[in-house]
Amino acid sequence: MNADDPSDPSSGSDSRFYQGTIVRLYPGSQRGIVHTGSGRDVPFAVPDVRILGTTLGFAALREGMQVGFDLGWTSHGVRVTVIRLPEAGDVSGG
Repeated sequence: MNADDPSDPSSGSDSRFYQGTIVRLYPGSQRGIVHTGSGRDVPFAVPDVRILGTTLGFAALREGMQVGFDLGWTSHGVRVTVIRLPEAGDVSGG
């Protein structure tokens, strides 16, 4: 219940995450690509990413969905390491 904890999906602190859009999903390999606000496409793979705001995991992701995300270094370079789904009542789009 710590409002300063970015891993707490109930904290409602989307400002702690970069904002982007899921542009491609590969269900077979459970991988995808997030298009960042700066125009860069950054890949992710489910084994290396935490998905916050849902219990469905990869199944909750949709192409075109706006998400919050964080980046990290992996053995394959910069990758998305956290994806935060919007609140169910959040209808903001862009």
